[in-house]
Amino acid sequence: MLSTNFVKSPAVLTVWVFLFLLLLSIITAGVSVYLIFDGIDKRTEALESMEKYERLKKKKNEIEVPDEKMMPTNEDIVTLSNKVKIVNNLSISKGRPVLYLLTRLEELLPKEAYLISFNHKKMKGEIQIIAQSSDKKILTEFLGRLEEDPYFSEVLLTKKIFKDKEKAVHFEVRLKENNK
Repeated sequence: MLSTNFVKSPAVLTVWVFLFLLLLSIITAGVSVYLIFDGIDKRTEALESMEKYERLKKKKNEIEVPDEKMMPTNEDIVTLSNKVKIVNNLSISKGRPVLYLLTRLEELLPKEAYLISFNHKKMKGEIQIIAQSSDKKILTEFLGRLEEDPYFSEVLLTKKIFKDKEKAVHFEVRLKENNK
């Protein structure tokens, strides 16, 4: 008679099937637990991302956008550019450096005002400037700062111009630089 060594008894086969099914259910349970925890993590990340998005959206709304009325016009920028070219040419000649004077005026100028014209007669020590702002109080403050500054004297407001179209005020000021 022919004998085989494949299966000795049905009980051994049942044990192997039981162990295989047990292993398969343990793996399935492990994968299920992993997927549950991974889903919880993804949901937590999604909630955190939404919270971050809401905070960023709120901060974006809080950021102040500069008022277009306060910004110089393109025409003013071209004028300033031309004036800067002139200033650069003037700074080569003798006298107090123009760059120094412009730096000093910039320190005194309020943030809400712009220097739109600068004319310096070095030999006489005279300076003529035009400053612009949307509010005359800001330019009045600038005049006070010029009068108190030790580097300038004889500060004189020569012209005040209201520009309705631009909603701006121009102050034309003449002053002298001190030689101290």
